Amino acid sequence: MEILKDGFNLLHDTVIALGKFDALHLGHQKIIDTMKKISAEKHLKTVIFTFDNISDGFIVSKKEKEEFLENYGIDCLYCQNFDDNFKNTSAEDFFNEILVKKFNAKHIVSGDDWHFGKDKRGDVCMLEKMCNEKNIGFTVVERLKIDGETVSSSLIRSCISDGNIKKANALLGRTFSIEGTVTEGKRLGGKIGFPTVNFAAEKGRILPQNGVYASYVIYGEEKYLAMTNVGDNPTVDKNIEVRTETHIFDFDKNVYGEKMKICFLDKIRDEIRFPSVDALVCQLKRDKTYIKNNFKNF
Repeated sequence: MEILKDGFNLLHDTVIALGKFDALHLGHQKIIDTMKKISAEKHLKTVIFTFDNISDGFIVSKKEKEEFLENYGIDCLYCQNFDDNFKNTSAEDFFNEILVKKFNAKHIVSGDDWHFGKDKRGDVCMLEKMCNEKNIGFTVVERLKIDGETVSSSLIRSCISDGNIKKANALLGRTFSIEGTVTEGKRLGGKIGFPTVNFAAEKGRILPQNGVYASYVIYGEEKYLAMTNVGDNPTVDKNIEVRTETHIFDFDKNVYGEKMKICFLDKIRDEIRFPSVDALVCQLKRDKTYIKNNFKNF
């Protein structure tokens, strides 16, 4: 996949999908699949037009977005910087100067809630009219609904924040994950027989609600079943920062400083303060047994 930068050479014969694509959920995938189908029918190069700015509470990082779209078979990705200059671009200039001249669009695909141009003056009705005038194909994709709910990034963020990882995964069409660098902690878990990997997620990444989760870890080419605590470990530590700590089953490698991905399967309980360390250990043993019995086919 070619990642287009400002000043790229003019493209030829493209089909462009417009959108934030900030979660790459099933609704976004519906738009991308529509674009790919049109590409195959009309022999057009596929282009994703999205935005570079990532705000706090993001679900996928820029790197993950690039990897996902590459694996999806997209030809080109362009991330527009949503700066003041772009914000002041009129709907007409966005269409004529960017989509038509810069990208040489022969077909455009968007969701039914797409808006563009200064003050969001352009909508899908205007875009369709503009396309017709230029003899450019246009396809609008209705928002995807699952069980009567519209799939959206805001709904998925709400699910993650509420600890409803199972629902978030269903809306994403994949397992919600966080990726980062393993950091050295206080080794408190090892002292009670449950060594953990301390995980520094990227700044601004949304984290699940505090609690204990069935999870799995991707390390190199291997996957390992695990349990992950999101919280501040109130029984054994006075830390007030929210941390992500993962006990990986059947794993004894030293991975400090290395990259790792943690994938969340389901929340199994809240994080609570236990009356003693022994009581905590008993519960951790029950948690581990439960996860091993119920998530064998992760």
